[in-house]
Amino acid sequence: MVERPSLHYHLRTDQAASHLGLGCLYRDQHLLDKSSEQLTQAHVLIQELILIEDSPDLQELLGVTLTIHGEVLNRQAQLHTPGQSMTRNSRAALEKQQTAVRIFSQLERSNPDPPHSTIRRKMMETLTSMADTLETLELHAESKTAMAEARAIGNRALGEDSTCQLHLHQSTAACTKHTMDARRDLDDHTPTLHIGSKIHLHGLINQALNGKKGTVLGEANNNRIGIQLQGEQRQISIQIINIRYRDEPAQDSLTLYRKFVAQALREIELRRVELQTLLDELGSRHIDTARAQF
Repeated sequence: MVERPSLHYHLRTDQAASHLGLGCLYRDQHLLDKSSEQLTQAHVLIQELILIEDSPDLQELLGVTLTIHGEVLNRQAQLHTPGQSMTRNSRAALEKQQTAVRIFSQLERSNPDPPHSTIRRKMMETLTSMADTLETLELHAESKTAMAEARAIGNRALGEDSTCQLHLHQSTAACTKHTMDARRDLDDHTPTLHIGSKIHLHGLINQALNGKKGTVLGEANNNRIGIQLQGEQRQISIQIINIRYRDEPAQDSLTLYRKFVAQALREIELRRVELQTLLDELGSRHIDTARAQF
C-alpha cells in the first residue's frame, strides 16, 4: 500500500480552501464569472485529493464547494434573458446542489454517533439554495419539496435535542421571497451595514434629503431602516437602496473587500510557490522524503 504523500496533500488542500474562499469573496461582490472560475479550480483540486485518499473532511469540503458553485450558477442564470443559456446554467446548478445533498446525506448516515449539527446545517443550506434554483427552472412543486425537506431536518434535530438551534436556523433560511429580495438590496448597496454605521442619503425623490448625513439606528425591517439625521432632532425611515456609506476608509466596504481579495490571492500564490519549490527540490524522489526537510 502506497503511503499518502502528506506534505503535498496538505499543501493542495490549503490551495483548494484558498480558491473556495476567494470564490466566496467574488460571489459576495456579485463578480459571478470570477467566482465560478475560482470554485471550479477548488472543485478540481478536491477531486484530485479524493483520488489520493478520501476522507469525511474532504467530502464535506466538496459538498460546500458544490453548494456555493450551484448558487453562483443559478444567480448567473437569473441575470440572463430566458432561453437556452439560462436553462443550461440552472440545470448545472441543480446537478451540483443535488450532488452536495447526496454527499451530506452520506456523511450523516456514515457517522455512528448522533449526526453533527454542522453537517445538518450545511444540508439545510444546500436544500434551501436548491429550492431557489428549482424556482428559476419553474419547478415549483419540487422547490416546495426541497424546502419541506429542509424544514424536516430542523424539526428532527429539535425532536432529538430540545436545545438544538437548527430548527431556528431553518426558519430563518426559509424566508419569504420579499424578504430575500430585501436582503439582496442590503447586500448590493451596504454589504457591512450595522447599527451605528455612518451613511448619507442618495436617490430620493425628495431632493432636499439627498446628500444628508446620518447614523443607522436599527436593523433593516421590510426593506427599510431607521436613520438619525446628523444635526437634526428627527428620525426617518429610509429604503435600503437609498443609503450609501460615507466616503471614509474605515466605512468603505469596497476597500475592505479589495483588501480581502488581495489577501486571498497572496495566499493562493504562496501555496503555489510552496508546492512548486517542494517539487523542484525533490526531483524524481518520492515526495514523502520531503518531511526531513521541514
